Parts: sequence; C-alpha cells; structure tokens
Amino acid sequence: METLKSVRKWAGVRHNAVAWLAFCIGIFCCTFSLLVPYDYLPSMANQAGMNLDLAQYTLSITNAESMIGRIVPGFLSDYMGQFNIMVLVSAFSAVAQLAIWLPVYYAPTNAGFIFFAAFYGFVSGGYTSLLSPCVVALVDGRVADLGLKFGVACLYLAFGALVGIPASGALVDDSENWESLIALSGSIMAVGALCFVVARVKKGGWDVMKKV
Repeated sequence: METLKSVRKWAGVRHNAVAWLAFCIGIFCCTFSLLVPYDYLPSMANQAGMNLDLAQYTLSITNAESMIGRIVPGFLSDYMGQFNIMVLVSAFSAVAQLAIWLPVYYAPTNAGFIFFAAFYGFVSGGYTSLLSPCVVALVDGRVADLGLKFGVACLYLAFGALVGIPASGALVDDSENWESLIALSGSIMAVGALCFVVARVKKGGWDVMKKV
C-alpha cells in the first residue's frame, strides 16, 4: 500500500486526479501541434508563390503576435479564470489551423498567410503563458506538490515538443503536400483543447460563467 501511495504521489495524481490527467494529456497534444506552424509556414508560403523574403517574415509576424498573446490572455485570466482562457486559446489555436491555415493551403494568398500568422501567433502565445498558472491552480494551495506537478507537466510538454515536429514533417512527402500535416496538427490541437475542457469541468463544474 505504501508503495502504491508513493507511485501515485510521484505521478502527481493524488489531488484532482481526473483534472490533472486530462490537463497533462492536453499539454502533450497542444505542445505536439504548437510549433508546427512556426516551423513549416514559411516553407509552405514560399512554395505557394509568396516571395521568399516575405515568406520568411511570416515567422516574425507569428512571433510578434505571440508576444502580445502572452500578455493579453494572461491579463484576462485574472478576471475570467486561467482554465476558461486556456480552453479558449487552445480551441482557437485548433480553429486557426483547421479553418484558416487549411483553406489558405487550398486557395493561397499573401493576405491569407499573413492573417493566419498573426492570428495563430496571438492565440498560441496565450497557451504558452497560461501553462504555469493552470498548474498552480490545480495544486489548490498544496505548496508541497507544486514542484512535483511542475516537473510532471514539463515532462508531458517536453515529450510533445520532441515528437510533434518530426511526426508532422514525416507526413510531408517529396511533392510537399501539406494537407496531411495541417490536418494532423489541427486535429491533435483540438484534442488538447477538449482535454482542457475536461480538466476545467472536473475542477470547476459545468457553470460556464464561473471563474476557474
């Protein structure tokens, strides 16, 4: 029994078990997809006919908007709750990939690529900035568990980042057909957003107006 307790403590699932597990799976899924547009958008835009210099600037646009996205959602989370905003930014990140990036692939325009770069940079920046506050929220004042839960969360994050880019890139064949890459990345991001919904509901209930 003591061994089982030790294992559960190491895994970080003693408190809010379902919420914590769903949150960690959400971290893996969202981090899996997070950097795919950052890595592949310039190449895709250039292949679609965008000037090479302008295509490279799509990465700068994404990073610039990400800076704003790290500030504004964090500010809003003070009033609306960390998990409520995390659900929104992760869901919008999935929407950006599936409902903006994928259509732009089929009908490429410079304006479409730039709009996607700006919008995705903003919402994905919010995901990055809210990870730590959400971990703290799940601890519920149990300071002794804080370091452990941060470590476990970073483990899921690191594994998602490790496999996301290579797995997505493997789908781009010699003809550089990007459809499968975008569909995979956006779908896994959507799964991550659903996991955050589960974590939010398990922690704060179904009241959508409640600050969680």
